[in-house]
Amino acid sequence: MAMTDLLRNYLLENQVLKIPAFGTFFLKDAPAFLDEKSGAILPPGKEIVFEVDFELKDSSVIDYLALNQNNFASEISPKLNEVSTYWKNTLDATNELEMPEFGSLFTNDNHLSFKSK
Repeated sequence: MAMTDLLRNYLLENQVLKIPAFGTFFLKDAPAFLDEKSGAILPPGKEIVFEVDFELKDSSVIDYLALNQNNFASEISPKLNEVSTYWKNTLDATNELEMPEFGSLFTNDNHLSFKSK
């Protein structure tokens, strides 16, 4: 299973996902929604929220990833660092980052914004 799929699973199971040197994703309750185009009422659900923290030092997700990838935490940590570095570099280069498992990050006037999928 891909690293990003495992990260999303962790978020769904734990309601919060802290990615070292990147930030924290949270699940928050979202109210029912009226789709004006179709007229359908969508039920309440969960919405992903993101808080950037490039200084975050939390390794709670590492053990989960190691267990699910049949690997040692010492081998998973650099792989997770590669993912967060790739995300940061993409944001720096293009001012936006599409993460199909989570949503989109984009910078506007040096402010980082997140749009849940």
